Order: sequence, then C-alpha cells, then structure tokens
Amino acid sequence: MDWAEKEYGGKLKVVKIEHDANPKLIAQYKVYGLPTLIVFKDGQEVPNSKREGAVTKALLEQYLTKNGISK
Repeated sequence: MDWAEKEYGGKLKVVKIEHDANPKLIAQYKVYGLPTLIVFKDGQEVPNSKREGAVTKALLEQYLTKNGISK
C-alpha cells in the first residue's frame, strides 16, 4: 500500500490500523475480513467504499478510481 500513497502524489493517505489493538474501530466500521479497505473523505467514510480481501495493483487502482481518487 505504501506505493499507492507515493504514486497518487498527495491525493491519497494510507493509514494502517492494527486489528487486535483497536477493537472499537473494528466494531464501528464492521470489519469482518482482513485486509479491509475503506475510503474516507473529509473525515467521513465514503458510502459503499468498504472492500475486504486482498487485491492486485490493477484492482486497487480500479477501486480508487471508483471511489473518486485518480492519479
């Protein structure tokens, strides 16, 4: 994921949360599978942006574009 933050040149900030150390966040965002990706804009979760499971670079780029983040 670090490559994505660099490649999107300031349009994207990647934050990684330790699952076991943050049970309240995990419950709040209903994280059931790992890894889970969620897009936030202006501090709010983008509706329907949650995605669970591993993705390829190409699928991640499609996911980001779908959620309003482009290079």
